[in-house]
Amino acid sequence: MKYIKDIIPYSNPLKVGLSEEELEDMRYRFTAQTESKIGIDFFVWDFEHTGKQFKADVIMDKKGEQEKKFAEGEHQIAVKAVDKQGLEGVKKLKIKAAVKSKK
Repeated sequence: MKYIKDIIPYSNPLKVGLSEEELEDMRYRFTAQTESKIGIDFFVWDFEHTGKQFKADVIMDKKGEQEKKFAEGEHQIAVKAVDKQGLEGVKKLKIKAAVKSKK
């Protein structure tokens, strides 16, 4: 008989990085980076994360990259990476979307 903890390393959550790039006024590209020896199964994105509950806006993203246009104001973005064993890691960041250019 084996314990689950001997098969799946629950004490080592995934390490997740998250970066953003502003493409144009209030439109951003987000890229998740992970370290996993067995590979990432998918990413889940929450573009209005409250810190209390993860509410998925995008499910089953295989690339780890998303683009989104925001309303003006501060927004907290969270990404959850899930590896092929089901282990998870979460990373959050805040952005302040504002109009910068005039047409």
